[in-house]
Amino acid sequence: SKLIEGCEWDVYQDWFGRSNSKSNGGSNSDSNNDTSSDTNNDSGNVNIPRIGQVLVEVHRSPSDKVIDFFDAMYREGYVTFHKEFNTQYARGNCVEYAFLKLDKEYFNY
Repeated sequence: SKLIEGCEWDVYQDWFGRSNSKSNGGSNSDSNNDTSSDTNNDSGNVNIPRIGQVLVEVHRSPSDKVIDFFDAMYREGYVTFHKEFNTQYARGNCVEYAFLKLDKEYFNY
């Protein structure tokens, strides 16, 4: 069987319906944060439901991908509300993060 641990660093862009997390240039424009439809994600792609909460366990945190991952989550309107280290089995090399999707008004303070 193929291990999938660690793939999160390469597939997280697919969660938002794009293959490149920097495709919107890092902007947080209104067109990227339309939360009015369950069939339209924040990137404007149809057929991908709006995801209100994400729980992901990240593995070995490669330095060349970590910042892009968290920047992409923020650009898509997610904030971290929980972080838990997996110390029993992974010696702290795995961390679970829980994210909540917030309305675009939250980011316009």
